[in-house]
Amino acid sequence: MPDLPATGNEVPLAPKKPSLRSRASGADPEALNLRELTAVVRRNWWVVLAGIGLVSSIAAVVAYNAPPRFRAKGVIKLANIRQAMTGSLSNDNTQSSVGLYSDPLVSQIQVLTSRTVAAVVVDSEPALLRVRATGIALGVLTDVRIAKDAVVDSVRLSFAAQSVVATAGGVTARAAYGAPLFLPGVQFTITAPPATSDAATLLIVSRDAAATALATAIKATPRPESDVIDVEYVGAEAGSTKQVVNRLLNVFTASSAASAQQRSRQRLDFIQQQLAHNDSLEAASQSTLTDFRVRERMYSGKDRASDGQKDVVTLDVERGSLASDRDVARSLLAGLLAARGAERARVLRTLVSTSGINANPIISQLYDQLVRFRSTRDSMTTGRFSSAATNPDVQRLDTLITSNENQLAEAVQSYIGSLTVKIDVLDQARQRSNVALDRLPSVTAEEARLATQVASIHRVGDQLREELQKAAIAGAVSGGEVEIVDLASTATSLSGGRLPKVFIGLLVGLVLGIGAAFVREHLNTTIKRREDVERFLHLAPVGVIPSIDKEYVRRRTAAAAKEQNPSSRRGSAGRVPREKLSRRAQKDAVKASLGIEAFASLRTHLRYLPDGNALKTIVVTSCAPRDGKSTVSANIAEAYARSGTRVLLIDCDLRRPRLHEVFHQMVEVGLTEVLIGTISLEAAVRPVAESKSMFLLTAGSRVSNPSELIGGDAMKDFLISLRSKFDLIILDSPPVLVVSDAEALSTRADGVLFVVRAGSTEPVAARAGVAQLEAVGGKMLGVVLNDPDDTLTRYDADYYYTYYNDYFDQAIA
Repeated sequence: MPDLPATGNEVPLAPKKPSLRSRASGADPEALNLRELTAVVRRNWWVVLAGIGLVSSIAAVVAYNAPPRFRAKGVIKLANIRQAMTGSLSNDNTQSSVGLYSDPLVSQIQVLTSRTVAAVVVDSEPALLRVRATGIALGVLTDVRIAKDAVVDSVRLSFAAQSVVATAGGVTARAAYGAPLFLPGVQFTITAPPATSDAATLLIVSRDAAATALATAIKATPRPESDVIDVEYVGAEAGSTKQVVNRLLNVFTASSAASAQQRSRQRLDFIQQQLAHNDSLEAASQSTLTDFRVRERMYSGKDRASDGQKDVVTLDVERGSLASDRDVARSLLAGLLAARGAERARVLRTLVSTSGINANPIISQLYDQLVRFRSTRDSMTTGRFSSAATNPDVQRLDTLITSNENQLAEAVQSYIGSLTVKIDVLDQARQRSNVALDRLPSVTAEEARLATQVASIHRVGDQLREELQKAAIAGAVSGGEVEIVDLASTATSLSGGRLPKVFIGLLVGLVLGIGAAFVREHLNTTIKRREDVERFLHLAPVGVIPSIDKEYVRRRTAAAAKEQNPSSRRGSAGRVPREKLSRRAQKDAVKASLGIEAFASLRTHLRYLPDGNALKTIVVTSCAPRDGKSTVSANIAEAYARSGTRVLLIDCDLRRPRLHEVFHQMVEVGLTEVLIGTISLEAAVRPVAESKSMFLLTAGSRVSNPSELIGGDAMKDFLISLRSKFDLIILDSPPVLVVSDAEALSTRADGVLFVVRAGSTEPVAARAGVAQLEAVGGKMLGVVLNDPDDTLTRYDADYYYTYYNDYFDQAIA
């Protein structure tokens, strides 16, 4: 087989058939398997390497430049310490009412992650949460105090041997190390100068910004099926992160306790006011009764009262209780209408918790609805994804809350009206009883009425004193609704090692690179398999040409021959026996034989085609340049010549001839001169070196009308005359989609071999080329799939070549 120039576009590849197992089992030949995946990666190795390099580089940059991050975690739990300590001596109707419609864990988490709690933590730890330092470590700053409304945004520091100078907002202050520095809204002490710089800058974060950042960074997670909450915070330093978490837990528990005590004090104050008022009423009523008895000298009116008087007494008692409830409700309603904002919410809670009012189902329902509205609004306006007050949903909730409060006021007013109606009904009943008591002395009736009034007021006073005692006991408890289970003991690093991150980057890059390789493979719509030839062209692939680096094999074989046969170094032309070659040279020879066997297999296919033995003239063409048709033509001719067939290979590409380069011949004399009659066939035809039955007719000199020359009668007569002189004539034709020469030659030949290049030829172009040849009556012998770029996967290669390679490997071994 002649050596071909290593041009990259003329190197052949091997045929492909399904494996014996695939054909026996009926498996889909296009189904993905490990060997095809490997082949895809091998064909797109540079895409995979680019993905690995890009992602691993990014991972390395991130790993080596990312600031350290530490996480500290504390644990709290819901624990009603007040209820545990006071038992049944303390109750809170408001809390129980709210608890029916809300999750206590979620409520506590909302408070914990609120900006209010975060702001208290920021005020207690300004050095950690409001100061950012460049050029100096925060550890040298002590006694940091920042006003809540401080407008300073940066402080420039310059260090001298014995003192430090601070400048902020046009104000300069100097102090010795260890002495405090005073600036507008900012005070701090620097214990020692930094060792690496003479200047530094302190950035002062606003209180609101620091509180917002802290509230966003706090992560509170309830544990499933428990009342325990894990509180986490991530910071840049281990010590400060742990300190912030512990400060947050302490502030939150203290805030919970303070809130509970405040509610107890409010309830205690209200009950004291009501008790003082009731005591004054009782004293006045008792004084009136005493004066009446003294004046009327009446001390035994009860003994003379009839059953009717007892009814009057009962009615008076009930009326007095209703009147007392009405007075209390009126007082609370007046306070509610006059209060605004948080004060109104406090009065409202007190109103709902008052005995009698909290038994009203309408008021309880309205208050529970108000609690849900407020809880929903608090959830929307706090936390990481909080909404502004101008948010339409927040405004709608504000409207609903206002409307609900007005409805509560109206409900209380209706409740007062219902008490008034009940009192009126009792008054009417009492009037009816008085008619029956007209027979009794009016003095006895008056004395009984005054005594009943005193007893009713005294009973209300006893109830108020009992509630006052409970409120006093609840106020004495200092605990809240939560308690600390565990403070943060250490802060764990979240950065991890750098090498694992780089390794993960390598893995991710490998996955992305392989994915990109498959995407690139999927976007490639060219013909790549034997099945593609059959599917797109509806023609049988009669041969698949493998990719063989023949120049490399030739150099290795020649070097091994010189190494084993010293006479070759002296220019001997003797052939080196196979047993004299080194093992490496023998393997290279086997690789070269794969290409020989590919064309031998193609020759066999052509011979066993219908009328294959009658083939005398074969046209070899393709749809476009650089598909390898000239290489296929030369090697087919050489394959036939090895079997003893007299073969004439003609270069019919008069525009871009190539065969003279393949066989290192001159191009000046050839087909052109024979057709125009300036030289005889015998003088133009040249034998191919090392072959007794293969001859070459080059293209010859260039002419201005190559199509007319190829399609003319001279070419027709020339081909007819060759039939008696050669067993086979192979015509290397120009591409069919470029010029019309191939169509003209196909009408005068016995068959056409159509060459497509795996991974390069588009199905549309191949179909168009075949259609043009069939349109003029050309007989298609089949398609040769040329694969110089090793596009076919290894499992796509004909199993015969795998067995062939293994057979010779074992023979060499």
